[in-house]
Amino acid sequence: MRLAEERRNQAATLAELLGLDIDKAVERERSFRDQLVEGRSSETARAVLDFLDGWTVRGGALWWGDGTETSCFMRTWDQATSWHKRWALTLYPRTGTAEVVLQHLRARPPFDTMDMRRELLDRLNAVPGTDLPEDALDRRPNFRMEVLAGTGGQQVLEVLVWFRGRCQEWLAAQG
Repeated sequence: MRLAEERRNQAATLAELLGLDIDKAVERERSFRDQLVEGRSSETARAVLDFLDGWTVRGGALWWGDGTETSCFMRTWDQATSWHKRWALTLYPRTGTAEVVLQHLRARPPFDTMDMRRELLDRLNAVPGTDLPEDALDRRPNFRMEVLAGTGGQQVLEVLVWFRGRCQEWLAAQG
């Protein structure tokens, strides 16, 4: 993993030296990965990277935040599919947390109903180590990234695939 990281950094540095523009998304992804490797154990970092790969293989999209800590939004689709932004989870590599954005989902169908947000919360709470509060349906609770190691990553991924399916059904109904 370290060798791949070094090669990516060398390529970006070379592009900068040649005066080439570095796409902001590429730069932010690199920042996320660097922060992840620096701040988490190698087991957790590998689990998170496998989790991200699993999400994109299943048709999900990644969007990189900016700021001191580069976040990763686990989007249901990219801008080419629809401008309607949907995501259930945001990863923060320095703090080592996965934030469940129930608060934002209040205004985003089909998760704008209490029942749908509760089902999402219940599905995530079935994953060992999450333990999200039952009264968090209008907040942004989080769990530790370490949950994604072992079978937890696959279980959370299955919840996100379910989430994406509900969002795709909603999108299809929009015409």
